[in-house]
Amino acid sequence: MPDRLDGEKPVTIYFEDLPLEEQARFRALRTSELEALGSAAYSLQGRFMGKPIMVLGPCHRFAPYDDPCYGAPTLGSNYQLMCEGEEGRFITFGSGVEVNGRRLCTRIPPRRPKPFLGWLP
Repeated sequence: MPDRLDGEKPVTIYFEDLPLEEQARFRALRTSELEALGSAAYSLQGRFMGKPIMVLGPCHRFAPYDDPCYGAPTLGSNYQLMCEGEEGRFITFGSGVEVNGRRLCTRIPPRRPKPFLGWLP
């Protein structure tokens, strides 16, 4: 969801500012997309930043990230995808990859930033 312009001043819409029904809709949509990424048949031809790539699958299926020291894969692990482009392999988020002209994951509004070390007096 892009920022909107309010006159000349850009206004960021944060996830926490959305109505609760809209937040629930985004959560349900993201969950269904992550489940689909986890069960998809790879490899997929796609595009990343306008360049052709091959989506190989969730990165937790590839070395070294398949090592137990990285922890057990979770539903959220499906969001990080191992891809291969002209320059070699790389990891990116599902919302940055397009397959058949459609993003693999919907972009959601950003979370409101928290102050760094805000607990300090």
